[in-house]
Amino acid sequence: MKKVFGIIFLVLGLILVGGGVAGLVDLNSKSETFDGRFRDAFNPSYRERNSDQKSASTAAIASGAILFIIGIIMLATNTNIQHKKEVDLATLMHNARLNRASLESANNEASQTNNKADLHEIIQKIEKLGKLKEQGLLTSEEFEFQKAKLLN
Repeated sequence: MKKVFGIIFLVLGLILVGGGVAGLVDLNSKSETFDGRFRDAFNPSYRERNSDQKSASTAAIASGAILFIIGIIMLATNTNIQHKKEVDLATLMHNARLNRASLESANNEASQTNNKADLHEIIQKIEKLGKLKEQGLLTSEEFEFQKAKLLN
């Protein structure tokens, strides 16, 4: 909602500045004509209206500039809710990184443990094959074939 009001203030500020500048340009163009100079010199009510127009145009420019600045500030700053969401997101991302690192560490440890267990099982199987060969139940070719199969 803050952003919406920021845009509204920005647009209103631009409109007021534009209107004030248009009023000053109009006043300047009147004073440059012969008729305008003549009326300004001899007609006090004309001079008073020009003075009022100049004051109103200047006030419109000043008010417009203030509203424009307020609009920019409202658009540029975060609300408390946005700030809280950004902090929560940063915390979640940090926790996710920590969890990923601990999972990778656990997977590496489990993999190393599994590799050790697998290696131990392979050695036991080769030892059994060696005993079978010694007993004469396996030929040398069968022993080498089974050993190569286990090692690959």
